[in-house]
Amino acid sequence: MSNIAMFKKTFWFLCLLVPVLIFQACEKDEEPTAAIDSNDVQLLSFGPSPLLRGDTLRIIGSSLDRVSAVVLSDNVTVQTFLEQSRTSIRLIIPTETVSGPIRIVADGTEVTSKASLTISEPISITDLSTGPLKAGEPLTISGTYLNLIQQVVFAKDVVVTDFVSQSQTELVVTVPAEARTGTIRISNGAAGDDLVVIESKAEVEIVLPTVSALTPAPIRPGDTLTVSGTDLDLATRVIFTGNAEVTEFYETSPAALKLVVPDNALEGSIQVEVASGVQVPSVPALDITAPTITDISPALIKAGNDITLSGTDLDLVTEVVFGGGQVGNIISKSETELVVTVPWEATEAVVTVNTVAETSSSASVLELIDPTISQVTPLAVKDNESITIYGTDLDLVSRVLFDGGLEGMIVSQTETELVVNLPLTAKSGVIVLETVNNAQVVSNAALEVTSSIQPLVLSMPSLAKVGEKIRLEGEKMDAAVQVIFAGDVAATRYGNKSESFIEVWVPEGAADGPLQLITEFEDVSISPDLNVVYLNELSELIYEDSRLGAWGDWGWGGASDWQNSEVVFAGANSAKKTYDGSWDAIRWGGASIDVSGYSELVFYVYGGEGTGGSTVQLVVNEGWGTPTGFDVVEGAWSEIVIPISAVNGGTAATTWTDILFQGKGVVGAIYIDHVGFK
Repeated sequence: MSNIAMFKKTFWFLCLLVPVLIFQACEKDEEPTAAIDSNDVQLLSFGPSPLLRGDTLRIIGSSLDRVSAVVLSDNVTVQTFLEQSRTSIRLIIPTETVSGPIRIVADGTEVTSKASLTISEPISITDLSTGPLKAGEPLTISGTYLNLIQQVVFAKDVVVTDFVSQSQTELVVTVPAEARTGTIRISNGAAGDDLVVIESKAEVEIVLPTVSALTPAPIRPGDTLTVSGTDLDLATRVIFTGNAEVTEFYETSPAALKLVVPDNALEGSIQVEVASGVQVPSVPALDITAPTITDISPALIKAGNDITLSGTDLDLVTEVVFGGGQVGNIISKSETELVVTVPWEATEAVVTVNTVAETSSSASVLELIDPTISQVTPLAVKDNESITIYGTDLDLVSRVLFDGGLEGMIVSQTETELVVNLPLTAKSGVIVLETVNNAQVVSNAALEVTSSIQPLVLSMPSLAKVGEKIRLEGEKMDAAVQVIFAGDVAATRYGNKSESFIEVWVPEGAADGPLQLITEFEDVSISPDLNVVYLNELSELIYEDSRLGAWGDWGWGGASDWQNSEVVFAGANSAKKTYDGSWDAIRWGGASIDVSGYSELVFYVYGGEGTGGSTVQLVVNEGWGTPTGFDVVEGAWSEIVIPISAVNGGTAATTWTDILFQGKGVVGAIYIDHVGFK
């Protein structure tokens, strides 16, 4: 042990790369001195390590001149040395050597190293068959240490692990169906730092199909298409314009594919797709057979009736389009004949037939029958009276227009007779019949209209309380001597009256509906509908001039003024909420009400400036996910009636402890009044 210690201290620079026994490897390899001399055969160190096969390995020890053989892993024996002395042996690493310990043999005994010799195996690609190669053909890779390769990776990470043959210098692999043109990578498949991946500099060109012809042309959907070209046996899918696709082929060969054209295939280039997902477009375009129309019968037709189209390939038709873009209802179709109903709104124009393939064929102009007028009676009439029009095909009429474009009201209508009420402001002149398809027929005779003294209501409120004064505005309003509300309840109290307006109080007993304005000649004018409000209909209120009961102000966002007198529906005050756009709310909280005995929540809403069309939503007991929304009308009061059963999507509890009106991004003032349950 003292000799070894002295060797370490004095000849540290002789240490090689790999530690064996009690020595450590270093880069120094001067000749050792007598300190190493010993009668015993000793293996002190060797190096360098790692090293390549074919490189020189040096072994340092004692009595090495007695060594007859050096055994490398895996049992590779070397008996011929470049140099041999008592302290050193130099030898060439054979190509069969692998990493592992080394042994020296002398006088029938062996000394084995504690450390292993590492063999460097630099994997490389020196050449490869770059193609063009077809899927299924062999790819040959030349290089070094290819026997270590576990994977060949084609472009887009297509991995092959089964090889045709493999040696240290050559690797043969079958080109997979999914391969694409690009570089390849070879890998030893190791993990972590031991992983080796080498990429080729050259690309491997992979064969793709070509398309030279599509026959027959044109072709009907459902018929067999032949795709001619090269390498078509590689095809896995054919994609048509419009994304129709075929994956099953009748015949497949390198020179041709045969397949059925889908019903939804469109004209244009087709794409031939291979297993790698690469799509090859055809140079020739697919030509789809187009229907033709040779005859329309009858040539003159009344809207709403059926016509027959004759021609070729009419069974391909999916849509028949008439004038005005109106689509007819197909009754039946065959290859040579198609029956279709002419739409009421159709206008005179060519008839166009369309197919899924977007091909079309136009026929000559289809003539449509128009109504005729044979007689109008009476010709002398007062406005607001009725006339009867006789003729043919009058069931096609959608509007009857008088001088100035004023529209009369059709009372009854048949194919030969039309009864129409004149508008109050009708003037003398001809009558115009307008059909559904906007065709117009003008009467030969002219009406002589005498103006009656009859009121015409043009403006009035849509909502009013019993006992409230309302103002009706219009023309000839001073002709009214009596106003009768819906429910046949006559007004008993009137205000001012002029040619342009009349003021009247809503009487007790009035119902929802239109008002009748009656003249001294007992002529009757009808107004728009009025919604009549009975304030005493609500059984329990939570707001009337202020919050009632123990309800507190729990709102957030913009200001809530619970006693505002600017705009009031009933009483002295209303609740004004100035919404700030933050989905804020006016809110009742801190109390409770049992709603099990009620069917509706009723309240009145007035939209301030800029709030028209806004939406506010009712949320009860924080049921945020199922609010009940209502629209706001700017400048007018609206009655909002919400069924209790609909609140919170029908899931609201029977006891309400939290009630709020939340603005859906509303900005502006909204007034709420007379809130209660019915």
